[in-house]
Amino acid sequence: MNLKNQKGFSLIEVLVSLMLLSLALFGINAMQLFALLETRSAYHFSLATTQMESLRERLLASSDSENSSAIANWNHENAIVLPQGVGVVEGAYPLYHATLYWGDVHQNKCEKIRKGNSGCIALTINL
Repeated sequence: MNLKNQKGFSLIEVLVSLMLLSLALFGINAMQLFALLETRSAYHFSLATTQMESLRERLLASSDSENSSAIANWNHENAIVLPQGVGVVEGAYPLYHATLYWGDVHQNKCEKIRKGNSGCIALTINL
């Protein structure tokens, strides 16, 4: 049997190509995992932004005597829609400062917007 006349791939070539294919698939899988985590982060931030807008609209629609009830209802919704969601509203009519925390970031000073699975967002509402 003459080796020069044989056609096809050797076992080493097949193993090397399978290794390269598995590395490429591993990289694609890592990108999908990262995209999934970022999507979750964006989802929580979107919910927090919507909740802050909801608070602003509730305060605009309610009278000064109904504001504490509107804030309590808003905070109840925060606990439902966000993981460990807690809202803090300070001030009195017509100027309020609202801060919304979710995840593991609770009661820290929210100097800048933090997003992710844990984060915070602050808003000054002037009625």
